[in-house]
Amino acid sequence: MEATYSKNPASGSGRKLWLIPVVLLAVVAIGAGAYLMKSNGGGNAHAAGTERHTAEHSAADVHVEVIKPTKGVLERTTSQAGTALAFDAIDIRAEVSGYVKTLKVDINSEVQEKDLLLEIDVPELKARVEQARAAVTLAEAQKDQREAAIKSANADVKAVEAKIKAAGAKVSQDQAYLKFRKKQLDRFNDLLRTGSIEARLVDEQEDRYEAATDALTASREAVNAAMAQKEASIARVEQANADLEEAKAKIKVANSAKDHDEAMLSFAKIYAPFDGVITYRNERLAKGAFIRAAEGGSTTSPPLLTLQHIDTMRMVVPIPDRDVPYCRKGNLAIVTFDALPGKTFKFPVARTGESEDLQTKTMRAEIDIPNPLVTVGDRQVRLIKQGMYGNVTVILARKENALSISSACLVGKTEGNKAFVYVVRDGKARKVAIETGLDNGVLVEVLKGLEPDDQVVVSSSGGIDDGVAVSVTETDKPARAVSSH
Repeated sequence: MEATYSKNPASGSGRKLWLIPVVLLAVVAIGAGAYLMKSNGGGNAHAAGTERHTAEHSAADVHVEVIKPTKGVLERTTSQAGTALAFDAIDIRAEVSGYVKTLKVDINSEVQEKDLLLEIDVPELKARVEQARAAVTLAEAQKDQREAAIKSANADVKAVEAKIKAAGAKVSQDQAYLKFRKKQLDRFNDLLRTGSIEARLVDEQEDRYEAATDALTASREAVNAAMAQKEASIARVEQANADLEEAKAKIKVANSAKDHDEAMLSFAKIYAPFDGVITYRNERLAKGAFIRAAEGGSTTSPPLLTLQHIDTMRMVVPIPDRDVPYCRKGNLAIVTFDALPGKTFKFPVARTGESEDLQTKTMRAEIDIPNPLVTVGDRQVRLIKQGMYGNVTVILARKENALSISSACLVGKTEGNKAFVYVVRDGKARKVAIETGLDNGVLVEVLKGLEPDDQVVVSSSGGIDDGVAVSVTETDKPARAVSSH
C-alpha cells in the first residue's frame, strides 16, 4: 500500500506544529505573572525600608545645643538710673517784710549751724514790741494794785468783825444794866405803895430805866450797822478779787501780744538750721533791698537763699514693680556717675519708701553716699553735685554655690517654682520637671531635678518631643529658647 503525505491541519503532525507557539506564550505569561508578583512584593518591602531610612534620617537632622548646670555665686540685680540729691536742703524765705540790714553769705559760702545768714530791718515791728512790753508792765502794775486792794478790803472786814464783836459785848452789857434798872424800878414802886418813900424817888428810877432801854437800843443798832459795814467790806473784797483776775487776764493778753511780736522780730534774723553750703542766692538780695514776707508759707516766689547739706548725698533710685519684693534696707548698691568716669561707690541701701508710686509703679530707694572732698585750685570742694545723673545696680539677692542653668533652657509654662527642661540621655531628648529658686532673668537656680553632669538643651534646630533622637553640640552661649511640638 503506497504511503501518502497530507497537508491537512487536522492531521496529527499539523496539530503538533500549531501547539508550539501557544505553549511558548503560556510560559511567557506565567513567567511575567511571577515576575510581577515578585516585583510587587519586593516593592512594598523597599518602600518600608525607605520610610524607615527617612525617619531615621529626620531624627538625625534634629540638632540641639546643650549646656551643663554650673555651680557658683548667683545674684539677682536691678540696674536703674538714679539722681544724686543733697542729704538735707532748704529754701530760705522771709517771715517778715523789711529792708536787708546785713547779708553775711553768698553762693558757695560754707556755713555752720546757727550762723547768721542775713538780718532784716523792721522798725515798725520793733516799735510794736516795745509797746507790747509796756502793756505787760502796765498790766502787771494793775495786778499789784488789785492785790493791794484785796489786802485792804480784807483788813476792813477784820476791823468790822472786831467792831461787831465789841458792839455785841455792849449789847450784852446794856441788857444786863436794863435788867438791873427794871428790878430797881419795881422795888421802888413797891416801897411807894407802902408809903415808905416819896414819889419823887420812883420818878428818878423810871428815868434811869428808860435811859438803860435807850442805851440797849443804841447798842443793838450799832451791831446792825457793823454787820452792814461787814457786808460792804466783803463785797469790796470780792470786787478786788475780780479786779485781780481781770488784771491777770490782761497780763496774759499783753504777754501773748508781746511774745508774738518778739517772735516775729526774731524772724528778722535768719540763721542756718544745719551745716552746709549756700547753693543759691536771689539776684535781688542785697544790702538795703526791700524784701517781702512769704505770706502763709507760700513757696511760689523764689527763695532768698538755698542751703544744702552735701557732706552726704542721697542717691535716689526708682525700683520697678518686679523687683520691689526683693529690695530692702541693707542691699548692696553699686553707683556710678556719667560725669565721674572711673569712680564707683558701693554702699548699702539706707531706706526704702515701702510703697509704690501709683503713676510709675516704682518704689523709691535711697543710698547714702559720703561725698568725697577734692582739691580744685586752692580750695577743697565736694565731688558729687546736686542733680548728678548716674546708674545704680542693687544686688537684690545673692546665693553662694547655687546650681543654675540659663533661663533659655526652660520650656512651656512656668508656674511658681515648677518648670520643665529637655535633657539629652542616651541620644534622646527627655522632658524633665525641675524645681527652681533664685531667678535673675538670665540664670535660674535649680533646686531639684538636675545633676551637674546633665546635658540640658538650650536651643534646637527644630521642635522636639520627649523621646526624640537628637544630635548634640555642647555650648556655653545660649542661642535661642527651646521649642517643642
